[in-house]
Amino acid sequence: MTHSTRTFRLQLRTVVLLIMMMTLLLPIGGIMFFRLYENEIVRQTERELVAQAAFISSFLLNATDHSQLEKRSVSPKWPGLKDPNGRFQPLEFHTDITKEYIRGPRPEPQQRDIPPKPEALLFGDYVSDFLETAKKTTLAGMKVLDANGIQLNRGAGHGQSFAHIHEVAQAQNGIPEIVLRAREYDSPFPRLSSLSRGSGIRMFLAYPVIKDQKLFGIVYLSRTPKRPFKQLYIDRYQLLVFLLSIVGCAVLIGLFISFMLTQPLKKLAHKAADYAQNPQQHQAHIARPMTHEIANVDDALDSMAQKLAARMAALDRFAGYVSHELKNPIAAIKGSLELITDDDDMSVEQRHKFVNNAFESASHLEQILSRLVELTRLENEHHSHAKISLSRLRELTGEIVKESAPLQLTWPDELDIEDIHISEPAWHHIIHNLFSNSVKHQAQHVVFSIKQQSSTIVLTYHDDGTGISHGNLDKVFQPFFTLHKSSGGTGLGLTFVKTLLEQREATIEPVFSDSGAQFVITIPFGRNE
Repeated sequence: MTHSTRTFRLQLRTVVLLIMMMTLLLPIGGIMFFRLYENEIVRQTERELVAQAAFISSFLLNATDHSQLEKRSVSPKWPGLKDPNGRFQPLEFHTDITKEYIRGPRPEPQQRDIPPKPEALLFGDYVSDFLETAKKTTLAGMKVLDANGIQLNRGAGHGQSFAHIHEVAQAQNGIPEIVLRAREYDSPFPRLSSLSRGSGIRMFLAYPVIKDQKLFGIVYLSRTPKRPFKQLYIDRYQLLVFLLSIVGCAVLIGLFISFMLTQPLKKLAHKAADYAQNPQQHQAHIARPMTHEIANVDDALDSMAQKLAARMAALDRFAGYVSHELKNPIAAIKGSLELITDDDDMSVEQRHKFVNNAFESASHLEQILSRLVELTRLENEHHSHAKISLSRLRELTGEIVKESAPLQLTWPDELDIEDIHISEPAWHHIIHNLFSNSVKHQAQHVVFSIKQQSSTIVLTYHDDGTGISHGNLDKVFQPFFTLHKSSGGTGLGLTFVKTLLEQREATIEPVFSDSGAQFVITIPFGRNE
């Protein structure tokens, strides 16, 4: 009995694929988490710079007298949406570290031949103290430029032009611009940080200060985003939760492998060990085989055990048959030799008679042993995958009749089938033994009738000899059963036939007939075995 084919089970390759996919998801999930985390750090820096720039711009617009500064007419182009009343102008950037182009280090400012106006420098002095105080808290680089891109506040770059820099040039046209630039380090870059694309960059924001469609300055800010590993240390407790989740996933994968594969395989191993100790004891199917392949192995193991048990039972019976058949010629030889040895007054004729009896028994014993060797070879040889057509079977049968059997043969012509699962040598053995058996029973004519049933052909073999009595139908395939022992019969011919056919998943059955012997042979055909 096999496992039910209606039960839903995964195939082993599907289980392996699922395991590989789940295993692959762990590093991919870690990389995705790291990238998203790194991107969020950059966007957090972006939001901070925008908030600082907006605040400084509002401060400059409302807390200073900038009437003396140079101005430039612009048409503000805010990337955000404006509500119908024009009250809000949200400035939103969506920097993506995985896609954003990272420019080279910021170019150095350039000297201007014409210095800025004194009023502009006074304006710069006014905001310098404010910016220096803010820098200590925000850690951002802060510069205030005039409409021409010249730095007004004190510090590095004071009085120099930044107008040639991309983001500043954009701000001069009224367009806020954020860029990512490579950061220069004085010391070697940490190796572990090479995993991060965000390490070693600096973010620059050029924010135009506009009032009444006039640009009178630019807030130029910069800041290096936090290194992901530093931020991970800050968020170490949340990271610990994430790592525990990864470990939990790994444990679940291990349990899944154990549930789907390891446990069923262990059960199969125990079942195989039990069969090895006692093949004849029936073992129940393993519970929950989980995959088709394991269920098929379980079914194959049961089938193998059943065949092995049947083979052992047949071997026990066969050993009994052999023991019985060998006793007779051995006893005859032994008796003849004892008479010759013990009777000194035995005449020459009697002595020759007993010697001849011993020789005949020895020959019969040799014939039995030879047939036993041949039968053992047939039983142990591997099933041949050779195939033959029905028309070739007919030709081969006709050749065997002409070579060895004085019989007339009738074979129907109307049916032909390809890929019959039997080889030419096997068919030769089968037909030769059937013909020999028919000749021994005075048959002169053999008729084959053939029909197709599903994926098998059914050949009926019928001769016109003395036939098989009803009481002997169940004995004809029994080893050493013969009615012609006196003429040298061993009773193994039909045993050969049955063995050859069973090896090819074919069958042969005797059928009682009022006239002659009749056998029904069923052989599978087709490309799938």
